[in-house]
Amino acid sequence: MKILAQGININEITHALNSPQKGSECDKIYGCLFGGAVGDALGYPVEFQSMMGIYGTYGKKGIQLRDIEKIAIVSDDTQMSLFTTAGLITAFDQKEQKCSQYYWVDNVWNAYLDWLYTQDQHCKPQKSRGWLADMKEMQVQRAPGNTCLDMLYQECKGSTSCPYNTSKGCGGIMRIAPVGIAFVDKIGGDIAALTHGHPLGYIPAAAMTHIISRLISSDMTLEEIVEEAVNQVSEIYKGSKYIGSFQAIIRKAVTLSKSFVPCEMAIKQIGEGWVAEETLAIAVYCSLRYKNDFVKAVTAAVNYDGDSDSTGAVTGNIMGALVGLNGIPKKPVEALDLNEIISTISYQIFQRINAK
Repeated sequence: MKILAQGININEITHALNSPQKGSECDKIYGCLFGGAVGDALGYPVEFQSMMGIYGTYGKKGIQLRDIEKIAIVSDDTQMSLFTTAGLITAFDQKEQKCSQYYWVDNVWNAYLDWLYTQDQHCKPQKSRGWLADMKEMQVQRAPGNTCLDMLYQECKGSTSCPYNTSKGCGGIMRIAPVGIAFVDKIGGDIAALTHGHPLGYIPAAAMTHIISRLISSDMTLEEIVEEAVNQVSEIYKGSKYIGSFQAIIRKAVTLSKSFVPCEMAIKQIGEGWVAEETLAIAVYCSLRYKNDFVKAVTAAVNYDGDSDSTGAVTGNIMGALVGLNGIPKKPVEALDLNEIISTISYQIFQRINAK
């Protein structure tokens, strides 16, 4: 593989993947990235199907992990998550000052331009694109989001203070989990705002960043972390008129997770996940409802009327960070079509975090 030409020791990667101590930082980082990919791969085949259509195809329990144990194909959600991680790794490796949040955001933006090249090789490639863009496995289209494509084609780098659109689609949050491995809160919002300018496009991404960060670095319960995340982003974005709407949908998800409302009905009350606040709320609901069971959480997150791959991916990120790689079944992990690439980039970001 070309990855090995980058000075990566495949034996070290294999060791880290096969033997992370349960509950360790390594276990949670690998779990977050692999968990998101597994949830994405589970939801991708049914992304545009209704719940009744899913049941008609896969049976009365819907699509299950056993259905992707031979080959698990990921969508653009995992592709962009990997490029987010690649951008952060590049930033870690450069010798420039790292005090400004824009340093990290700019490096991730450049990584997204690399992703655009994998989607359309007729576009002008960057002079110094990273190794990820040259991987043959990455050069396939997996239903890329129009908002992300449009912003990157136009090279319109948006921000929270200067948005280029009013999109609050889930394309900003579905790729943001890797930021939580390295940072908290606002940088996640800033990276989502590169392409999604509505406050409800980037506020949930900031909250997601906080959730992942705390799951990896603290012993707090998931419910405590979610509440803290809501409070934190409410302070960061206190000038936004949409904070109340964000607080309401997340707290609704928390309340429903404790109720006796059947899962399908509860998710229907939250939404379909096509927009970022609904994506995060569904993921929070499923993760709290089944907080000790990765399989049940991601299965619930994809078997409904809505954006199944994105809600599956975000739920998988949260649950993977919560239970670690040790808490995810091995067969779907091994079946991932980008397994080796995810292994490599998980190892790289883990190494950078521990060296900083």
